[in-house]
Amino acid sequence: MKKTLSIFAFALAAVLPQAHAANLSLNVIPPIAVGSPFDVQVLATNVFNGKPAGDAVVAYGFSVAVGDSSIFTFTGEDAGPLFTDVSFGGLVEGFATDPAGVDAGAFSEPLILAVLHFQALKAGSTSISIATDLSDPNQGLYFADEISPDSISARVVPTVSTVPEPGTLALCGLALVGVSLFRRRVVS
Repeated sequence: MKKTLSIFAFALAAVLPQAHAANLSLNVIPPIAVGSPFDVQVLATNVFNGKPAGDAVVAYGFSVAVGDSSIFTFTGEDAGPLFTDVSFGGLVEGFATDPAGVDAGAFSEPLILAVLHFQALKAGSTSISIATDLSDPNQGLYFADEISPDSISARVVPTVSTVPEPGTLALCGLALVGVSLFRRRVVS
């Protein structure tokens, strides 16, 4: 009997389409300087890889963790352009603005799930990670044609700099030139 069940399970697994989770990544939007806010996009690629034709993303939910909160701190989030922010209780959550969900024709990859906001506090590097606890029904990447959500997981290690960006240096230099020219006119 055990052998028959094993053969049945193996045959069923061979016939059913294999599920493939979307690839999630975090895109840091530079520059990151001490005292300034910065954003991190939560991006999904290959969203419908292994999914039934016509499937759609209907919701997402995940938690955010910062390795060393003395370097930067998480201050909030905005939902991606195709989602409505419904974040609650420390989770980042969103529902598709279209009640039918976000299908493959609604966007060109990558799909922006959310934009996370941070405040840089001091120079250094630390991790930002997002993850789901699939035992919590509010977490995961939910599709219209599936009962169980896909797991969400990604990590990035940004660096906060104390050195001004080249654009800032150029602006300061231009201001000094302007002040010196103005001073020469006033003295003359």
